[in-house]
Amino acid sequence: MRGQIVRNSLRSVGRFERGTTASDEYRTVRDFKRMEVAVKNSRFIASTLSVDSEGKAKDFIEKVSKEFHDARHHCFAYKVGVGKRQKYRYSDAGEPSGTAGRPIFEVIEQRRLTNVVVAVSRYFGGVELGTGGLARAYRQSALSVLDYRNTQIRYINTTLSFSYPFEFTSVVHRSVSLAKARILENLFGEIPSMKVELRASRARTLREKLLDATNGQVTFPPKANSSAKPE
Repeated sequence: MRGQIVRNSLRSVGRFERGTTASDEYRTVRDFKRMEVAVKNSRFIASTLSVDSEGKAKDFIEKVSKEFHDARHHCFAYKVGVGKRQKYRYSDAGEPSGTAGRPIFEVIEQRRLTNVVVAVSRYFGGVELGTGGLARAYRQSALSVLDYRNTQIRYINTTLSFSYPFEFTSVVHRSVSLAKARILENLFGEIPSMKVELRASRARTLREKLLDATNGQVTFPPKANSSAKPE
């Protein structure tokens, strides 16, 4: 990874285009990305990755710290989870309080991202930047890897299982298709059954459509599982 560094001067990064999101979607980074910002001979190497747990965020931070083991500071911020289950943490890692971790985290918040970690390794260049200069440099480092082109929408999906009388096969398949659900299991027997995966926000509507299409003769077992899937 160390060789994949793109250099970037300290300048403004393109404005992020904000938008509203549905309850079953979130924005995160698309791929691993690394950029370098140079300020008065100090080098700030920013790395980012999409993660879905605190453990994976910490593993990434540790990996970057080992890769740039000779850097003076390894500051970071991460945020994981969706909705009310979000967790976050940031660290100045020896820099003056409030000059590194928080500016990185504020960019994550500004971009409305989650399930993301950003680690910035700093090589001191011999010139003191001051608290304001440090905060601007760490913020710019985060902006350089969290640009709009490296983000994507991901959805919270759920699975729905059900069985139905054979004579309703056609209308059941049509309802599933209209909901843009992916069929995971499609079993034909005396009583056909199906398991589908779809966006969580569409599950309730699909249940209602299936009940209506089969005159209430579709049956649903207990609660399904949820998982995050990319767009």
